[in-house]
Amino acid sequence: MNLNNRQALIGLLIIVFAAIIILLFVFALCLIFAPIGARFMGHDLGAVTSLVMTGFGIGLTVLSGALMVITRLYTKTKASEAFVRTGMGGMKIIKDGGSIVIPVIHQIVKISLRTLRLDVGREGPDAVLAVTDDGAGMTGAADGTGMSIVRALVRDELGGTLELVDRGGLRAAVRFPA
Repeated sequence: MNLNNRQALIGLLIIVFAAIIILLFVFALCLIFAPIGARFMGHDLGAVTSLVMTGFGIGLTVLSGALMVITRLYTKTKASEAFVRTGMGGMKIIKDGGSIVIPVIHQIVKISLRTLRLDVGREGPDAVLAVTDDGAGMTGAADGTGMSIVRALVRDELGGTLELVDRGGLRAAVRFPA
């Protein structure tokens, strides 16, 4: 199974799980309000039946509500990252998994697990500083405001040039007079 099929299957499972939780919640509400509706329509279900239905309805409402909260607060890592969760319960490092993160109590710091390579060298009279990664590359960000600022700094402050090569990762090389 390739990555796209796996991601599609996971997305489908998440949608099915969410639908099951919502249906459980609706069923729970029906159990709570059915005895009231039956009594309003002139049908008496009896005290024990009404109590059992209402009790199960309240229990299912609490369960489905807890499941909804947990699924909203669960944060999972990507394959190319890890994160550190701090706050209540101490520091916890999460790699290849996930954790419940309550925004008011916890803070997460994402850490890239991609490989970075730093090359420093000379080519004739110039110094070359190059950084290479194995990520997805620039994907169109080479013409943005941030890159224009970086190019201007390299040109004006160092008197050099910036070269970007996007091939299965990104290589950014700054060439300037040494």
